[in-house]
Amino acid sequence: MSSWCNINLDKTFLVVDGKKFNLQSAIGIAYAPEKTYINDSHVLTFMLDFPAIPKTTTSMSFIEDVEEVGWACYNIQLKQ
Repeated sequence: MSSWCNINLDKTFLVVDGKKFNLQSAIGIAYAPEKTYINDSHVLTFMLDFPAIPKTTTSMSFIEDVEEVGWACYNIQLKQ
């Protein structure tokens, strides 16, 4: 069985100091419900484009808020 992934353009965002920064576009990964299949190495390189966050940002959360299959990475620490 082939592995696949995708990203939901309308429900993916960053949260910085309580403010949402919505995903604007993606390169190298399909938008849901389309699928990008992953090769046998299980490595996929892609780019997600968001609006610029404040230069003083020290942490953020990355969220895909999709019912039943959503996921999040909270409190991602950024180096200055």
